[in-house]
Amino acid sequence: MWLIAAALLLAGCATTAATIEPGHQIAEPGAAVVVGRVEVIKPDGRPLGDPLHWLLTGDPLRGHMQLTALREDDGKKYQIRCEARGYISDFYVSLPLGRYQITEWRGDRYTSRLRAWFDVLPGRVAYVGVLRFVDAGEGFLSHNGAWRLVDGGDEGLRAFRERFPSLAGDVRPSLMFGDPARPRPGPGS
Repeated sequence: MWLIAAALLLAGCATTAATIEPGHQIAEPGAAVVVGRVEVIKPDGRPLGDPLHWLLTGDPLRGHMQLTALREDDGKKYQIRCEARGYISDFYVSLPLGRYQITEWRGDRYTSRLRAWFDVLPGRVAYVGVLRFVDAGEGFLSHNGAWRLVDGGDEGLRAFRERFPSLAGDVRPSLMFGDPARPRPGPGS
């Protein structure tokens, strides 16, 4: 009986994928580095909230944003932890190869369900782009907005190339997409 309870408990657990260390090398044949960005912004491009609001309400994003990603090959969950605190942050993590579905964004006490996919290919740095929430309503977080998948281009990769120069030449686009029926990339893609 206790084995069943333990199995059920572990089924909901997720592996944390934190920022890779400086000098990281892609040595594991079954893994690759994934680079992307999460932004929660107002329509003018400013991060959600501002310092004055934070001082008055005590409601800054004190922690790191996280994405829950489900690896479709085996159903394993990963918590992709963004590097910096706040509403705009990059992530540089190592993940096993395969197709992933991003199912949730979490920022302190805020959460949002998502549906976006990306592929992790062998021996590469996969640039997945920007997951951007544009909050169009009044107030701090009106929940009146939408998530968008954006190619941040060179701007999105600049910080990665500066921090991890040994990996900078291995970057290949593997942009997030919204259609789960999209064919998987073939060998050598």
